[in-house]
Amino acid sequence: MPGSFSFLTGVSGSGKSSFLKLLYLDLLPTWGLLTLLGREVLNLSWRHKAKLRQSIGVIFQEFRLLSHLSVIENVALPLWMRGLDGERSREQAQELLHWVGVDVEAADLYPSSLAGGEKQRVAVARAVISRPKNCYWQMSLRET
Repeated sequence: MPGSFSFLTGVSGSGKSSFLKLLYLDLLPTWGLLTLLGREVLNLSWRHKAKLRQSIGVIFQEFRLLSHLSVIENVALPLWMRGLDGERSREQAQELLHWVGVDVEAADLYPSSLAGGEKQRVAVARAVISRPKNCYWQMSLRET
């Protein structure tokens, strides 16, 4: 439902990460059907899967920032991949970095120089820059 939050919880090893990877098409099922946003995904071409992924924003626990790209380049990457020019992509990335609370000075740094919380904010900015209809967060809870 639009505007709602859903939580996925479970014990370690119960398949939470695998389920999210299926939703993001990072993992395909070995049997059965997977319908995502009204589309059966198993027989889709790579191009159609990439297009479908643009409707989904995912923020991974391990951030998955590219170490050879600066912070602003990591955020702008989804726009570059869609063909938006570099200057406009950087402008939008800068706006989102400001929105998530990343200092302007950090935009030209590389992920290795950021603290964990800063990396998480950069990952949030990258996940929402293409304005996906659906956003998922992968989080891990410590077991007590």
